Amino acid sequence: MQQQLAERFRSPLIWMVLPAVLFGLVHMDPSQDTRTVVLVVGAATVFGLLAADLTAVTGSIGAAWGFHFANNAIAILVISTKGSLTGLSLYLTPYGLDEAMQLTGPLIQDLLIMFVIWIILRRSLAR
Repeated sequence: MQQQLAERFRSPLIWMVLPAVLFGLVHMDPSQDTRTVVLVVGAATVFGLLAADLTAVTGSIGAAWGFHFANNAIAILVISTKGSLTGLSLYLTPYGLDEAMQLTGPLIQDLLIMFVIWIILRRSLAR
């Protein structure tokens, strides 16, 4: 979608932000409280922006796909939030997705780690 939008519109606000917001909205769970929904959708939208940038830099969705795969693998296999996909996870958080106050700190940590990984990828792929 991003590449098709980029062919039609010059503004990155359209071809980067629109797909990222849609990516964030796909991660919305209306059964959660509003604060949790905003946190999760916001974090997914930021991830979508970083992935969109990787796609723009490389001209291919491959790097963004790998970035997404690694993020999901860590979320499923290494550390999971109680009440979500926990069956395969090595570690389980003591809080669930319904505890928004407990989610804020770990989500900020996750975003910072994601941002550092994005910087590393962007620098190595832009060469």
